[in-house]
Amino acid sequence: MAPAYTEWSGGVIVLHKLCHILNQLGENAYLHPMVEEYPLSWKNHFIEIKAKIKLKYKSSKYKTNKILQTPVINKLTKDDLENSIIVYPEIVSGNPLKAKNVVRWFLHHPGYQTGNVNYFSRELYFSYGAFGRGFKLYGSHTSDTVLHVFHQMNDIYNEIGASKERKGTAYCIRKGQGRKIIHDLSDSILIDEKKHEEVAEIFKRVKYFISYDLYTGYSLFAIMNGCIPIVVPDENLSLTEWQSDPKMRLGIAYGFEQIEEATKNRKAALDLVFEKENESILNVKKFIIESKEYFSVD
Repeated sequence: MAPAYTEWSGGVIVLHKLCHILNQLGENAYLHPMVEEYPLSWKNHFIEIKAKIKLKYKSSKYKTNKILQTPVINKLTKDDLENSIIVYPEIVSGNPLKAKNVVRWFLHHPGYQTGNVNYFSRELYFSYGAFGRGFKLYGSHTSDTVLHVFHQMNDIYNEIGASKERKGTAYCIRKGQGRKIIHDLSDSILIDEKKHEEVAEIFKRVKYFISYDLYTGYSLFAIMNGCIPIVVPDENLSLTEWQSDPKMRLGIAYGFEQIEEATKNRKAALDLVFEKENESILNVKKFIIESKEYFSVD
């Protein structure tokens, strides 16, 4: 289950990319538009019926990325619900599709965005990077497999036409909403809500990209454009608490004092970016094997 495609949400992009890779690997995978779960009551029964009617309309308007193999389904049969594996992003509360076999993919820490964690037993959990790695729920299993999926956009993010004399900064707020702005805004461009082509053009001429969002794919895009990404640290998170995997820190400064280190590791970070597509396929293969074994489905 995933929201309609938007280029402004890394979480949405990788949900669609997961569906694509599953199909590329020979599985029958579909995207289902987002729906909510309603507590049992007569009032909510009618609300749910109304929501199903709306879903048919919403599905016809549901946006996908045309270069990805992501067929859309809006009605699941009894057999689908019994014998398929449903993947919910961590923001989904409960089991709105009433599926037997539920995987939750932690694209952020459970409860971070909603303030609510409503999961059940006999579920399987996969993390994206460090998100939710320590999460435990009695009767369910948190996998050791990191389901990291990457969508490379090197047709947009590259150094073709990049400025030789870079100046100024770009910055983003995104999930860092409410954090104190600590850098000079006099020569700084906010990239939030801009199209990828616009962001790439900006990254090709500024020297630094400052992110108030602790975890954003735009840091990697900045590296691909020859710009140095700087994540404004959370005073409650050490370097390793912010990002435990050293590979994931390559080329990114966690604070202004790490700019020199990030610059030194830029080549290694670029090499890693281009490895990530192949790693994504390997990660999804592990995900398929483990999920089928856990739920005993073919």
